[in-house]
Amino acid sequence: MPFIDFIMGMQMKDKTFVLIIILLGLLNVWSLYTNNQRQAQIDSYKSQIQKMSLFGKGTNPDWGFEKVGKTPAKIVAPEVDIKKEGLTISIFFTDRGCLTCVENEVKNINQLFQDHTSKLNVYLMSHNKSYLSRLFGAKFVYKNLDPEVKVLDNDFDFGNPVVLITDVNGLVHRIHIGEKENVKKSDQFYKELDSLLSSL
Repeated sequence: MPFIDFIMGMQMKDKTFVLIIILLGLLNVWSLYTNNQRQAQIDSYKSQIQKMSLFGKGTNPDWGFEKVGKTPAKIVAPEVDIKKEGLTISIFFTDRGCLTCVENEVKNINQLFQDHTSKLNVYLMSHNKSYLSRLFGAKFVYKNLDPEVKVLDNDFDFGNPVVLITDVNGLVHRIHIGEKENVKKSDQFYKELDSLLSSL
């Protein structure tokens, strides 16, 4: 074997140098491998954390904020109350939402409102002030907003019922939209919201 013959023909000083180079090469390969393994673990943890919502067992440092377009969404309407500490739960209805969606959201909020009256801010963006109570049996208190009011600092469309979970600055951390074809998702959202509100 030419390589072994070459090594055997080298002086001790040269052999030590070659051995060090080989060891450094092996160390480098091992280092790359362990770094890749660690990065895979970190990516796995990040993925698990990102799957946690506001309602999980921990908080997600990578939440960022909900975005509409390229910027974080922020509540800008002075008529919408924002708590001075903690999270604010703001729920918006219009008279343009699909009837099934409104009906399901009202049912869920009626149940939630029994235990968390002071923790929910509900708004109806309509000139028809009795729309929710008269047509859908809303038992919760809600405030009327002019349907033309600009709630967020972007062009988000408030059609179907919308829940915004915001911080003290009005920045939106989570958006939930009632959907006709996804009633189970809404039911699950309100169970998780109940759990969150119980822990606050």
